Amino acid sequence: MLVDINFKINKGEKCFIVGENGSGKTTLIKCLLGLYKINSGEILICGTNINDIELESLYKFVAVIFQDYIKYNLSLKENIVLNKKFNRKKFDELLKQLDLYELTNKLPDKEDTYLGKMYFEGEDPSGGQWQKIALLRSFYHEGHLFIMDEPAASLDAKMEDLIYSKIKEIKPSETIIYTSHRLAFANVADKLIFLKNGKITGIGSHNELMRTNDDYMKMYNIQVRWYK
Repeated sequence: MLVDINFKINKGEKCFIVGENGSGKTTLIKCLLGLYKINSGEILICGTNINDIELESLYKFVAVIFQDYIKYNLSLKENIVLNKKFNRKKFDELLKQLDLYELTNKLPDKEDTYLGKMYFEGEDPSGGQWQKIALLRSFYHEGHLFIMDEPAASLDAKMEDLIYSKIKEIKPSETIIYTSHRLAFANVADKLIFLKNGKITGIGSHNELMRTNDDYMKMYNIQVRWYK
């Protein structure tokens, strides 16, 4: 349950919503997307109440990847592009940025290779590769608000570091909301929102929360040892 949630994310900000597992991060994201209805208050996008925005317009505005992403039994290209217009240059650049370009070239039919085994005997990527594909699908989408809910859950530390470093590079002008229970790369965010037991207990930069929020400081100091 979320309680007394109140915050603002400015256009172009890279905002990380962080906290322990079960703190309410995914619930908050689903409220922001209109998937969960709120009991009181309002959610405004560019000054308009989310209830007054048609779903089709909202979903064109927002690109999102959840930690329980979908594995489409389609070709690699179709998994990423879906119903969007295919742009070869953009497609290849994204493959290179997330370290999938060489892998794609080794597939029997390149990007047209079928993935999964539901309908045909296709290639079966690893969990980490599927997650990269899901990330690329979101990156390919031309939205203005980009939301990632624990996108590095199945990735190793090296690839997680790459994802964080690419956020501003791939989507430099977009507003980004990123949720995670990992804090080692939280200092790349413009703004942090720290959740605990469904409540916001701190808002600010990494350095500000390290000075003012004991729970955040303890959580960060415990985790940062993993990366040393």
